[in-house]
Amino acid sequence: MFSKFSKVAIAIALSSAAISTSTLKAEAVTNPTTTPPGTASAEISLATHLTQANIKMYGAYNCPFSLLQRQLFGEAAFKQVTYIECNANGKNAQASLCQALQIKQTPTWEIGGHLYSGVRSLEQLARLSKYQGFTHFQQAESLVNSF
Repeated sequence: MFSKFSKVAIAIALSSAAISTSTLKAEAVTNPTTTPPGTASAEISLATHLTQANIKMYGAYNCPFSLLQRQLFGEAAFKQVTYIECNANGKNAQASLCQALQIKQTPTWEIGGHLYSGVRSLEQLARLSKYQGFTHFQQAESLVNSF
């Protein structure tokens, strides 16, 4: 199903997320950043911020790395992300736009006129986008803990 390279890349991405998660757990004890009751989750807040900042994710429905990126947000939050389908066979595909931007791999994030290829942790996306909201990302933590 996945090539050896794909398995290694996924393992590296999850290891990075695990390190970030353990750091978040330690920070939460001394500096709580959990989302207050009655407000949107940190993932939804970040996704909304990304859209408001005109940040886009270029992906492919059949790419395991694009799927992993989606899973880091969770289904509800990812619905808020501006997503561009690069596979010509995908729903609402914009393959010509991806080709014009020379998107070589997915996922690729367009942030401030720069392209960032590869899976990015939610913490990385928050930093790159200058997000100032809550950063206790539950979905990433639960994804890492499922392994």
